[in-house]
Amino acid sequence: MIQFRSARRMTPAVARRGVEVLRLAEAMGLAGPPAGRLAYGQIAEVADQVAEQGIGTSPAATLMSDAPLSMTDIRRALDSLLDAMKESPLPRSELRALGELLGRDRLAELVRTSEPSLRRYLAGSRSVPDDIARRAHWLAIVVSYLRGGYNALGVRRWFERPRSQLDGSAPQQLLSGNWDPDDPGPRRVSDLARALLGSPAT
Repeated sequence: MIQFRSARRMTPAVARRGVEVLRLAEAMGLAGPPAGRLAYGQIAEVADQVAEQGIGTSPAATLMSDAPLSMTDIRRALDSLLDAMKESPLPRSELRALGELLGRDRLAELVRTSEPSLRRYLAGSRSVPDDIARRAHWLAIVVSYLRGGYNALGVRRWFERPRSQLDGSAPQQLLSGNWDPDDPGPRRVSDLARALLGSPAT
């Protein structure tokens, strides 16, 4: 069992789900990186920050409640919050967070836009097109998976290195043209990244 500052104790499985929420919130530009030892209060605070964007307000309220919660209650709330986050693109904050991690030149290449356009999206002088928003949100989700096993440099290199699971291609090679997250290539990349949640970094 893992001891949390709030005196609540969580099973390792539920704690891991909490970490997924924290990592995705970071990748979406809604929170900073998890600091220090994981604590329930940290999860609840990030849930509140996510809810401020109109995302997952009901499960966030559950997680922030002072009422007694069972492990089942907490797990269901975390699952609902995570699902809501995955269905709620926040293109400007995501592009900003991804640009800081990946570099703007690399990010522009991955989401298939120009650097000048990316700068305008970040400045708010131009709306983010739907296709760019979808790609940025997909990248944020993938990065959240990778951050469970890699540091910032490792994440950047992950996109460049050929992978046997991708038939010798690098992940970024499967993100060519006007790719969509539902295309076979990006889905293989996402599945490969998600596999890191349950295994050591490879």
